Amino acid sequence: MRPINNASVPLILLGGTLCDERLWQPVLEQLDVSDARRFTLQADDSSTAAAERLLAQLPPRFCLAGFSLGAIVATLLAGALPERIERLALIDGLFPLTHEPELAPAKLGEALRAHLQLGDKRKPVYASVDKAVSARLRGGYPLSREAAELLASRGLVPQAGGYTWRSDPRLTLPSLLRLTRAQAEAFVRAVRCPVGLVLAEQGLLRDPHWLALLEQLPFTVWRQPGGHHLHLDDEAGAAAVADCFKALFAEA
Repeated sequence: MRPINNASVPLILLGGTLCDERLWQPVLEQLDVSDARRFTLQADDSSTAAAERLLAQLPPRFCLAGFSLGAIVATLLAGALPERIERLALIDGLFPLTHEPELAPAKLGEALRAHLQLGDKRKPVYASVDKAVSARLRGGYPLSREAAELLASRGLVPQAGGYTWRSDPRLTLPSLLRLTRAQAEAFVRAVRCPVGLVLAEQGLLRDPHWLALLEQLPFTVWRQPGGHHLHLDDEAGAAAVADCFKALFAEA
């Protein structure tokens, strides 16, 4: 496939909750685009705060790619400002986290208590990198040891007694306010640009409601083997994601 000259419409890449900009490196090594710019969400405590911060730094029109939380933020941006997005590429993420309207007061109370208690929490310290990798493998998202080691190499910082994650602990807190399902669906349906979604077979998008909605949307969906971090699990996963992106962005 010929190189993609996107100098006039840069490719903006958004990472996940606990990932820095280097998580895109395996995919970018497979892509041949002239202008790719990576951004993290580690300085933001909500999707809307991330969207506001990013827009202040982005050009008038661009292609957008996102992984996990980055995919959710990308979708919100594409739905809210469709005139600015040329193409939207997503990895195992699309729909914002939601709750039913009647749960809003209780959920806000839980989130407020968690935010208030943040000052008493301390990030875990691991005696070695290997112990941090093992802990990451026991986390909520299935991933290969190779992916866990890659995340550790890019996300750990030395600290007294060993190593800890460089990420802001606010990123693990529950959102103060979440959308309802109807609101989340409205954002997704408001997207006007071509959309490509890489859906991991062992990933996080498993809710029957959202999967049924996905069948109704005019999006290109590539179902790929692997877990949520399939583009980090091995070279084959990165190559598969890159091939999907190439097909989408070559049309820009």
